[in-house]
Amino acid sequence: MHNNTGFGLTAAEIEQFVTRGYVVVQDAIKKSVREEWFARGLQRMSRVRKVPDNGIIELTHTKSEFLHDIAPRAWKAVTQLVGGEDRVAAQEVRDDFNLNTQTVPEQEWLPPDRLTTGWHIDGDYFKRFLDSPEQGLLCLILWSDVSVKEGGTFLACDSIGKVARLLLDSTQGLDPRPFTTLYKDCEDFVEITGGAGDVVLCHPFMIHAPSPKTSNRVRLLTNPAISLLEPMQFNRPNATDFSPVERCILRALGVEKLDYGHDRSREQFAPWRRAREIDEVRN
Repeated sequence: MHNNTGFGLTAAEIEQFVTRGYVVVQDAIKKSVREEWFARGLQRMSRVRKVPDNGIIELTHTKSEFLHDIAPRAWKAVTQLVGGEDRVAAQEVRDDFNLNTQTVPEQEWLPPDRLTTGWHIDGDYFKRFLDSPEQGLLCLILWSDVSVKEGGTFLACDSIGKVARLLLDSTQGLDPRPFTTLYKDCEDFVEITGGAGDVVLCHPFMIHAPSPKTSNRVRLLTNPAISLLEPMQFNRPNATDFSPVERCILRALGVEKLDYGHDRSREQFAPWRRAREIDEVRN
Protein backbone atom coordinates (compact mmCIF):
# COMPACT_ATOMS: atom_id res chain seq x y z
CA MET A 1 0.00 0.00 0.00
CA HIS A 2 1.31 3.45 -0.92
CA ASN A 3 0.68 6.84 0.65
CA ASN A 4 -0.08 9.28 -2.17
CA THR A 5 -1.83 12.31 -0.71
CA GLY A 6 -2.25 14.23 2.51
CA PHE A 7 0.12 14.57 5.44
CA GLY A 8 0.64 11.38 7.37
CA LEU A 9 -0.81 7.91 7.08
CA THR A 10 -4.49 7.11 6.66
CA ALA A 11 -6.33 4.73 8.96
CA ALA A 12 -6.24 2.11 6.18
CA GLU A 13 -2.47 2.44 5.81
CA ILE A 14 -1.94 2.11 9.55
CA GLU A 15 -4.13 -1.00 9.52
CA GLN A 16 -2.03 -2.46 6.71
CA PHE A 17 1.09 -1.83 8.77
CA VAL A 18 -0.44 -3.62 11.76
CA THR A 19 -1.57 -6.49 9.54
CA ARG A 20 1.37 -6.92 7.18
CA GLY A 21 4.16 -4.92 8.77
CA TYR A 22 5.01 -2.28 6.18
CA VAL A 23 3.80 0.83 4.40
CA VAL A 24 5.30 3.03 1.65
CA VAL A 25 5.25 6.83 1.82
CA GLN A 26 5.64 7.90 -1.80
CA ASP A 27 7.68 10.89 -2.96
CA ALA A 28 8.57 11.71 0.63
CA ILE A 29 12.10 13.12 0.20
CA LYS A 30 12.36 16.73 -0.95
CA LYS A 31 13.27 16.84 -4.64
CA SER A 32 16.39 18.98 -4.18
CA VAL A 33 17.70 16.65 -1.46
CA ARG A 34 16.87 13.55 -3.48
CA GLU A 35 18.76 14.78 -6.53
CA GLU A 36 21.77 16.01 -4.56
CA TRP A 37 22.13 12.81 -2.54
CA PHE A 38 21.69 10.58 -5.59
CA ALA A 39 24.41 12.49 -7.46
CA ARG A 40 26.71 12.20 -4.48
CA GLY A 41 25.97 8.49 -4.24
CA LEU A 42 26.93 7.96 -7.88
CA GLN A 43 30.12 9.95 -7.40
CA ARG A 44 31.12 7.92 -4.37
CA MET A 45 30.20 4.69 -6.15
CA SER A 46 32.64 5.55 -8.92
CA ARG A 47 35.48 5.68 -6.37
CA VAL A 48 34.92 2.20 -4.93
CA ARG A 49 38.04 0.09 -5.29
CA LYS A 50 36.54 -3.38 -4.96
CA VAL A 51 33.04 -4.85 -5.01
CA PRO A 52 32.31 -7.69 -2.52
CA ASP A 53 31.38 -11.10 -3.83
CA ASN A 54 27.73 -10.60 -2.87
CA GLY A 55 27.53 -7.40 -4.92
CA ILE A 56 26.30 -5.26 -2.00
CA ILE A 57 28.41 -2.16 -1.35
CA GLU A 58 27.94 -0.33 1.96
CA LEU A 59 29.65 3.05 2.17
CA THR A 60 30.62 4.80 5.38
CA HIS A 61 28.72 8.03 5.94
CA THR A 62 30.10 11.49 5.28
CA LYS A 63 27.12 13.67 6.21
CA SER A 64 23.69 13.43 7.80
CA GLU A 65 20.36 15.24 7.97
CA PHE A 66 17.30 14.97 10.19
CA LEU A 67 14.39 13.07 8.69
CA HIS A 68 11.90 15.78 9.66
CA ASP A 69 13.93 18.30 7.61
CA ILE A 70 14.32 16.33 4.40
CA ALA A 71 11.12 14.25 4.49
CA PRO A 72 8.42 15.80 6.72
CA ARG A 73 5.67 13.45 5.47
CA ALA A 74 7.80 10.41 6.23
CA TRP A 75 8.62 11.85 9.65
CA LYS A 76 4.92 12.29 10.37
CA ALA A 77 4.34 8.65 9.38
CA VAL A 78 7.15 7.54 11.70
CA THR A 79 5.60 9.35 14.66
CA GLN A 80 2.22 7.78 13.91
CA LEU A 81 3.65 4.26 13.81
CA VAL A 82 5.69 4.50 17.02
CA GLY A 83 3.02 6.27 19.04
CA GLY A 84 4.10 9.90 18.94
CA GLU A 85 7.06 12.19 18.44
CA ASP A 86 7.84 12.05 22.16
CA ARG A 87 8.68 8.33 21.82
CA VAL A 88 11.35 8.73 19.12
CA ALA A 89 15.01 8.86 20.16
CA ALA A 90 16.84 8.95 16.83
CA GLN A 91 15.78 9.97 13.34
CA GLU A 92 19.03 10.93 11.65
CA VAL A 93 19.52 10.02 7.98
CA ARG A 94 23.13 9.40 7.01
CA ASP A 95 24.59 8.98 3.53
CA ASP A 96 25.93 5.49 4.26
CA PHE A 97 24.59 4.35 0.91
CA ASN A 98 23.74 0.73 0.22
CA LEU A 99 24.53 0.02 -3.43
CA ASN A 100 23.21 -3.15 -5.03
CA THR A 101 25.43 -4.18 -7.96
CA GLN A 102 24.39 -7.85 -8.03
CA THR A 103 23.09 -8.58 -11.54
CA VAL A 104 21.77 -11.87 -12.91
CA PRO A 105 20.26 -12.91 -16.28
CA GLU A 106 16.48 -12.49 -16.29
CA GLN A 107 15.89 -16.23 -16.59
CA GLU A 108 17.81 -16.76 -13.34
CA TRP A 109 15.89 -14.17 -11.31
CA LEU A 110 13.62 -15.68 -8.67
CA PRO A 111 10.77 -13.94 -6.81
CA PRO A 112 10.92 -13.69 -3.01
CA ASP A 113 10.24 -17.04 -1.37
CA ARG A 114 11.90 -19.70 0.74
CA LEU A 115 14.61 -20.22 -1.89
CA THR A 116 15.90 -16.68 -1.46
CA THR A 117 19.13 -16.30 0.52
CA GLY A 118 20.30 -13.54 2.84
CA TRP A 119 17.22 -13.30 5.07
CA HIS A 120 17.88 -11.35 8.28
CA ILE A 121 16.62 -8.65 10.63
CA ASP A 122 18.55 -5.44 11.21
CA GLY A 123 20.08 -4.47 14.52
CA ASP A 124 23.12 -6.69 14.95
CA TYR A 125 24.72 -4.48 17.60
CA PHE A 126 22.41 -5.12 20.56
CA LYS A 127 20.89 -8.00 22.48
CA ARG A 128 17.28 -8.09 21.36
CA PHE A 129 14.28 -8.51 23.64
CA LEU A 130 10.59 -8.35 22.76
CA ASP A 131 10.45 -4.72 23.88
CA SER A 132 13.87 -3.53 22.64
CA PRO A 133 13.93 0.23 21.87
CA GLU A 134 17.15 0.29 19.84
CA GLN A 135 15.25 -0.21 16.60
CA GLY A 136 11.71 1.11 16.61
CA LEU A 137 11.23 0.87 12.85
CA LEU A 138 13.05 -0.53 9.86
CA CYS A 139 13.31 2.41 7.44
CA LEU A 140 14.31 2.07 3.77
CA ILE A 141 14.86 5.24 1.72
CA LEU A 142 14.97 4.82 -2.05
CA TRP A 143 17.33 7.27 -3.74
CA SER A 144 16.77 5.67 -7.16
CA ASP A 145 13.78 4.20 -8.96
CA VAL A 146 13.34 0.49 -8.24
CA SER A 147 11.12 -1.49 -10.60
CA VAL A 148 10.29 -5.19 -10.55
CA LYS A 149 13.44 -7.34 -10.76
CA GLU A 150 15.67 -4.30 -10.12
CA GLY A 151 17.10 -5.12 -6.71
CA GLY A 152 14.22 -4.20 -4.44
CA THR A 153 14.32 -5.47 -0.87
CA PHE A 154 12.39 -8.68 -0.26
CA LEU A 155 10.09 -8.79 2.80
CA ALA A 156 8.66 -11.79 4.64
CA CYS A 157 5.51 -10.13 5.95
CA ASP A 158 4.36 -12.99 8.15
CA SER A 159 7.73 -13.19 9.91
CA ILE A 160 6.83 -10.66 12.61
CA GLY A 161 4.81 -13.07 14.71
CA LYS A 162 7.50 -15.73 14.40
CA VAL A 163 10.17 -13.31 15.61
CA ALA A 164 7.88 -12.12 18.42
CA ARG A 165 7.18 -15.65 19.66
CA LEU A 166 10.87 -16.52 19.65
CA LEU A 167 11.66 -13.39 21.67
CA LEU A 168 8.79 -14.02 24.07
CA ASP A 169 10.22 -17.46 24.82
CA SER A 170 13.78 -16.13 25.20
CA THR A 171 13.91 -14.01 28.34
CA GLN A 172 17.72 -13.99 28.21
CA GLY A 173 17.70 -11.91 25.04
CA LEU A 174 19.02 -12.93 21.62
CA ASP A 175 21.54 -11.81 19.03
CA PRO A 176 20.28 -11.75 15.40
CA ARG A 177 21.44 -15.21 14.38
CA PRO A 178 18.42 -17.27 15.51
CA PHE A 179 16.11 -15.18 13.30
CA THR A 180 17.86 -15.89 10.00
CA THR A 181 16.12 -19.24 9.46
CA LEU A 182 12.55 -18.21 10.34
CA TYR A 183 11.79 -17.33 6.70
CA LYS A 184 11.50 -21.07 6.03
CA ASP A 185 8.11 -21.03 7.76
CA CYS A 186 6.87 -17.87 5.98
CA GLU A 187 4.39 -17.67 3.11
CA ASP A 188 3.65 -13.94 2.62
CA PHE A 189 6.54 -12.50 0.60
CA VAL A 190 6.78 -9.05 -1.03
CA GLU A 191 9.26 -7.40 -3.40
CA ILE A 192 9.62 -3.69 -2.61
CA THR A 193 9.43 -1.41 -5.65
CA GLY A 194 9.04 2.34 -5.84
CA GLY A 195 10.33 5.64 -7.05
CA ALA A 196 13.26 7.76 -5.98
CA GLY A 197 12.28 9.59 -2.83
CA ASP A 198 9.93 6.90 -1.52
CA VAL A 199 10.34 5.89 2.12
CA VAL A 200 9.41 2.35 3.17
CA LEU A 201 8.59 1.91 6.85
CA CYS A 202 8.64 -1.66 8.15
CA HIS A 203 8.15 -3.28 11.51
CA PRO A 204 11.48 -3.81 13.32
CA PHE A 205 10.79 -7.58 13.45
CA MET A 206 10.44 -7.78 9.66
CA ILE A 207 12.75 -10.41 8.17
CA HIS A 208 14.04 -9.15 4.83
CA ALA A 209 16.66 -9.93 2.20
CA PRO A 210 18.52 -8.26 -0.68
CA SER A 211 17.65 -9.29 -4.21
CA PRO A 212 19.61 -9.31 -7.49
CA LYS A 213 18.89 -7.07 -10.48
CA THR A 214 18.26 -8.12 -14.07
CA SER A 215 19.44 -4.77 -15.44
CA ASN A 216 22.43 -2.49 -14.95
CA ARG A 217 20.35 0.32 -13.47
CA VAL A 218 21.70 1.72 -10.22
CA ARG A 219 19.82 0.76 -7.05
CA LEU A 220 20.74 3.14 -4.27
CA LEU A 221 19.19 3.22 -0.79
CA THR A 222 19.90 4.03 2.84
CA ASN A 223 18.35 2.40 5.90
CA PRO A 224 18.55 4.80 8.86
CA ALA A 225 17.81 3.49 12.33
CA ILE A 226 14.64 4.80 13.98
CA SER A 227 15.15 4.29 17.72
CA LEU A 228 12.79 4.72 20.65
CA LEU A 229 13.40 6.65 23.86
CA GLU A 230 11.92 3.87 26.01
CA PRO A 231 11.26 0.14 25.60
CA MET A 232 7.98 -0.84 24.00
CA GLN A 233 5.09 -1.55 26.35
CA PHE A 234 2.49 -4.27 25.90
CA ASN A 235 0.33 -3.64 28.97
CA ARG A 236 -0.77 -0.02 28.56
CA PRO A 237 -3.93 1.06 30.44
CA ASN A 238 -5.90 1.88 27.28
CA ALA A 239 -5.91 0.05 23.95
CA THR A 240 -5.63 3.38 22.13
CA ASP A 241 -2.28 4.02 23.84
CA PHE A 242 -0.56 1.18 22.00
CA SER A 243 1.49 2.25 19.00
CA PRO A 244 0.87 0.46 15.69
CA VAL A 245 4.29 -1.19 16.15
CA GLU A 246 3.17 -2.58 19.52
CA ARG A 247 -0.28 -3.52 18.20
CA CYS A 248 1.35 -5.46 15.37
CA ILE A 249 3.24 -7.58 17.91
CA LEU A 250 0.20 -8.14 20.12
CA ARG A 251 -1.96 -9.12 17.15
CA ALA A 252 0.69 -11.49 15.85
CA LEU A 253 0.84 -13.13 19.29
CA GLY A 254 -2.95 -13.34 19.44
CA VAL A 255 -3.36 -11.29 22.63
CA GLU A 256 -4.82 -7.90 23.51
CA LYS A 257 -2.27 -7.16 26.24
CA LEU A 258 0.84 -8.81 27.57
CA ASP A 259 2.47 -8.60 30.99
CA TYR A 260 6.03 -8.70 29.73
CA GLY A 261 9.22 -8.02 31.61
CA HIS A 262 12.75 -9.24 32.14
CA ASP A 263 15.57 -8.51 34.57
CA ARG A 264 18.42 -8.84 32.09
CA SER A 265 20.65 -5.93 31.19
CA ARG A 266 20.31 -4.39 27.74
CA GLU A 267 23.62 -5.18 26.14
CA GLN A 268 25.27 -3.77 23.05
CA PHE A 269 28.08 -5.55 21.28
CA ALA A 270 30.09 -5.62 18.08
CA PRO A 271 28.09 -6.80 15.05
CA TRP A 272 28.25 -10.55 14.52
CA ARG A 273 28.01 -9.90 10.79
CA ARG A 274 31.11 -7.97 9.72
CA ALA A 275 30.09 -4.64 8.28
CA ARG A 276 30.79 -4.53 4.56
CA GLU A 277 31.92 -0.93 4.55
CA ILE A 278 33.99 -0.23 1.47
CA ASP A 279 37.05 1.96 1.24
CA GLU A 280 36.83 4.58 -1.48
CA VAL A 281 39.60 6.06 -3.53
CA ARG A 282 40.01 9.53 -2.07
CA ASN A 283 40.68 12.34 -4.51
